[in-house]
Amino acid sequence: MSKDGLLCKKFLLNADWDGARAASPENEKDLSSEDYANFAYARCFQVTKDHKDGNYNDVIEAASKALIKGKNGQNTRALCIRAYGHYLNNNYPAAIADCESVIAQTSSIIETKKQQVIAAWQTAYEKMAENEEAEEAEKEQREHNELLHDTVFAYELIGAIYAGMDSPLEASKNYKQALLYRQFDIVSASPLLMDAYREVCKRVKDA
Repeated sequence: MSKDGLLCKKFLLNADWDGARAASPENEKDLSSEDYANFAYARCFQVTKDHKDGNYNDVIEAASKALIKGKNGQNTRALCIRAYGHYLNNNYPAAIADCESVIAQTSSIIETKKQQVIAAWQTAYEKMAENEEAEEAEKEQREHNELLHDTVFAYELIGAIYAGMDSPLEASKNYKQALLYRQFDIVSASPLLMDAYREVCKRVKDA
């Protein structure tokens, strides 16, 4: 799987490009965790001399600042972006560590959040979808989707790393997990995920 193909669709669809452009050292003191995350993500796509030399430390630094400013240090989107920065730097142990942190954070609350979504929509329906209840249900749904997005991304990135390290069995395990979470949110994984999973399964079989 190519590094460009790995990128989760969710980040492309939801990226705040205006916020990313506004995030600069000149107004650093006013930047929020989300600003830093947007800036880090945008830097992944910018072609600079350092990037051409394989140095994406600017992505890692901005994503780390997003984590510092994030609520209780828990910001799975920033962790995903920082993991990707480590991946681009070919620092695979650091990338895997960040991905595992994402999974540890999301896996413990995804089911709880799912039940909250169901309860919120049930309340909205019982009250004939009054604006306030419907808005709360939509908020719960968005938060649940974000957890799914980040979990899929983390498993997919770990799979890509193991595939590149010639560890197809470990790659297949992580790609499979990404696909399991993807079934709940079809847009969250790259279109190359299934192809990557098939390829590593073939390598396991042929080994």
